[in-house]
Amino acid sequence: MSESGFYAVNVPSGNGKALMLYDTVKKLSKNNTVLIVHVGKLNAAQSSLRRNYDWKIIPIRQFMKKIKSKKLQNFDYIFIDEAQNLSIKNINSLVNYFEMRPTRLFLIGITSSNTKKIIDNDYRFLTIG
Repeated sequence: MSESGFYAVNVPSGNGKALMLYDTVKKLSKNNTVLIVHVGKLNAAQSSLRRNYDWKIIPIRQFMKKIKSKKLQNFDYIFIDEAQNLSIKNINSLVNYFEMRPTRLFLIGITSSNTKKIIDNDYRFLTIG
């Protein structure tokens, strides 16, 4: 992997966001370490992927605890699903933690008119979509 970075992926509701995410993770996992973070509790499909295919999928609460305690293992790619629901505090923590780490962090969310958020003075997490 060449460089780190933050990316926002805009997916209008009902356009196959989960399928896109899981297909991307399946392909990347062949040669990279990949983590999916779900903003909320894990659903049955996510639990099944963890149990049956050993995918690394964790809820946001567990992810943020690992970041706070600096006990998150290194990943090449991290996908945060339902990113439009992240709090400003969580976004700032992500920026601070991953700014100097060699990880590609993807914030994936659905289009909503309520997702405009400002991160510090240098970063903007604008409407996804």
